[in-house]
Amino acid sequence: MSTAGKKVKKHRSVSNTSHIGSVGLGKDRQSKDRARSHHTTLAQSDILRQAAYAVGRLVEADSTGKHGVSLKSLTLGKNVRQKKAVYAVTVETLKYYSVLKSLVSEVFGCEYGGMSEATLCVLVREIVLGDGLSRIGRAERLVLEKEEALRRGLSAMIEQSGVKHVSEMLPQNDLMMAAAKRKRTVRVNLAKSSVEKVKNQLEDEFQSVSVSEHLSDVLELDPGSDLHSHALVRNGVVVLQSLSSHFLFC
Repeated sequence: MSTAGKKVKKHRSVSNTSHIGSVGLGKDRQSKDRARSHHTTLAQSDILRQAAYAVGRLVEADSTGKHGVSLKSLTLGKNVRQKKAVYAVTVETLKYYSVLKSLVSEVFGCEYGGMSEATLCVLVREIVLGDGLSRIGRAERLVLEKEEALRRGLSAMIEQSGVKHVSEMLPQNDLMMAAAKRKRTVRVNLAKSSVEKVKNQLEDEFQSVSVSEHLSDVLELDPGSDLHSHALVRNGVVVLQSLSSHFLFC
């Protein structure tokens, strides 16, 4: 074989190898580029996915009577990166779950496209009651295909119920509505501070802070007061607990 022939063969071999390598690297770069260009959207997708998981677990726990999961552990745990957002989406979905479940059943029937009921309810809420969805994933696209039907279905449900807003359709004994009315309670760690000192500090940041009439080392704040990332909690000066839990320390 001539030298020229050998060079051509060698060139082809290198060329083929380079082609295979470039395809692999190209896909990898494309994936990274897509991730970078849709960074904000992907973060939102993570929020909805984690909220759907939390909703599914909580609904299952409620229907089966099994314990071991809580709204706090599922939405404010260490593995949840955007805690406030996941918590908010989860709470709002649970609040309207009975309405969303009926709407999902009416529009989707039994064809969920491989999604769980909880996932559908989270995504549907974003469309009909939230800020809308982006076409960033298969689940979002499947739900967005039904957007008009979902909006018509909700309007029909509101009209048939004889109310003006979907919030008026919520059951009176809704668990999330009841939970929203409960005061936030914290127990003061008397080994690190005093009730009066902690109360004064919290009054600078929250509208209403009072000593519990049941327990002298427990402070009550307005419902929804967020102290999960507060310095007093991080430093162990106060402990977040429901009022019933505080009696364990009496």
